[in-house]
This record gives sequence, structure tokens and C-alpha cells, in this order.
Amino acid sequence: MRFLEKRDDDFDIVKSFLVVSMIIAHSFQVFYIPIYNKHLTYYVLVGFVFLSGLTIGSVYQEKFLTKPGVYGWVIISRALKLLGIFIFANAIIMLLAPNTILQSRELGLTDLLVSALLRDGGARFSFAVLIAIGFTFVGSVALLSWRRHLVDFLCWGLMISALWVIEIMGILDFYTVKMTIVGLIGVSSGKMLSSVNWGKIRSTLSKWYFAAWACYITYQASLIAFDETWRLNMGHYINVTIFLLLAVYLTSYRIGLSNYGAAKLLNKTLAKHMLFAYLFHLIFLRFFAKFIQRGNFPFAFVVSLITLTITILVALSINTLTGKYKALNRTYSLVFR
Repeated sequence: MRFLEKRDDDFDIVKSFLVVSMIIAHSFQVFYIPIYNKHLTYYVLVGFVFLSGLTIGSVYQEKFLTKPGVYGWVIISRALKLLGIFIFANAIIMLLAPNTILQSRELGLTDLLVSALLRDGGARFSFAVLIAIGFTFVGSVALLSWRRHLVDFLCWGLMISALWVIEIMGILDFYTVKMTIVGLIGVSSGKMLSSVNWGKIRSTLSKWYFAAWACYITYQASLIAFDETWRLNMGHYINVTIFLLLAVYLTSYRIGLSNYGAAKLLNKTLAKHMLFAYLFHLIFLRFFAKFIQRGNFPFAFVVSLITLTITILVALSINTLTGKYKALNRTYSLVFR
């Protein structure tokens, strides 16, 4: 069995875990402290981009080799779709927070483009991770065209090294550049996993799932303990994120977590509608913040539960409506899938 050859409920558990973590982290950032707990929340967006690349690399590897032109355009069109969603979603944010328009008016066209595409400059656009994922999709077309797995392994090592060089030397030290490299690491990882007997490897690794947790906890504790000594950067973050996501995946497989009712609910809502959940909860929090001031820790926690519940309910409604109305299903699929 190849990796992601068919729907993997345990992989969906990982996606659901990321969405739940994302909603909680953003709720605390909006309603408690803007830079709340950076040591424990960085994995959310890093994992989001990494899994996007991992999925592209594993799902499209065989397809791309048979019809590179067809599937190359499919991937590029998905990148363009993300650009359109980025523009539309930021337009909504600007309506909710008009001060962002005033900030943008002070910048020239070049500065606006740099700020939007690289997340650098005076204007601060929301949903910047969508641009990084879009660039990842574009770059994946080149990576998928390479047939030798040795090249994939070399690219994987070079991109890990590039993250360190970028931040240590300050070369192209932009958020979007670094996150795109994270996504391309995911693409190379997905390609390599698609060429092995994943079913056998997963069964073997699941016996040692606690080792993945041990690696994550040790690495995470080191990042916190040596915050003032180590220069925390994406090179650390991608490594520890991979340990965490692997630990969640293996644990789910080992104990059959995806068979539980709550897990099934999360998988058919948050995992199935991951892109929608990402956009919806951020817009909801921005709208909510127009009427509610920052509070204490318990208040932010309650807000996170409310946001999570509403996001799940909306996703369930989407399942019902798209299942009932074919035209709506086609429209939704065109935008979010």
C-alpha cells in the first residue's frame, strides 16, 4: 500500500488536530495575547503548509508521470485558486477592519505586492499562508517531474539546510519564502513515501509511537529551555513539527483513534473542510473582535470552544447542503477542493 493511495482516516486525524490547534491558538492571539505561547503554536501553520506539500507529492506522483501536462495544469490551477481566495478573503477582512485599508493606501504598488507575496513591508495582509501554499504547488510541478528518488532525498536535505542559511545569514529572510521551502520539503517527503510499502512501514513504526513522542517532547523542551541561547528559526520548527505530526499519526493508528465518535465527527468536518475551516474561523474571530474586547485566559478559552463548535456546525451544514444540491456541491468543490 502506497502512502495516501486511498483515504487514510489516521491522516485525517492529523489534519483535524491541526485545525483544532489552529482555532485555539488564533482565539488566544486575538482575545488574550497577540504573541501567545509562540513555542507551542508555531507547528500549526508549519504543519498546515507541510501537509499540503506532502499530499501533493504523494497523491500526484504517479499521476504526474503518466500525464505531466494535464496534472501540471491541475496543480497550477489550484495555486491560482488560492491566490483568488487570498484576495477575496482579505477584501472581507478590510471591510471588518478598515484601518488596514488606510495602511495600504500609504504604500506604492510595488510595496503592496512585496507585502502581499512575501509578507514584508508596511501592509499586513491576512491569510499569508495561502500564498506560501500556492508557491508550493507551483514548485511541486518541477519536483514531480524528477523521477529519481535520490534527487528527492538530495532536495530534501538542501531545503532543510536552506532554512538555516536563510535565517542565520539573513538572505531572503521572508515569511513566504521560508514557508514555501517547508511546503517543498513536504512535496519531496510525499514523493519518497509514495515509493515505499507504507502499510508495512506504518505497522512497524506504530509499535514505537512513544519514541516519536519522546523525540518531540525532548526537542520541544530544548527549544523552550534554551530560548535565549538558541536562535529559534524555521529549521528547528520544521523538525519538531514533523516529530509531532508523526507522533499523532502513529498514535491514532495504534489505538484506532479514528474509530471513536468524536474523532469521526472531526474528520468529516474539520479534516474534510480544512481550507474552509481555516478561512471561516479567522473571519469569524475578526468579526467577533469588533464587539468584544480582549479578556483573560478563561475568556479566551471559552471563545476558542465557541469558535470550534460553530466551525464544526457550519461544516456539518455544508455536508448536508452539498449532498442535497448538486449545483452547490460543484460550486463548493470548485472553490475549496
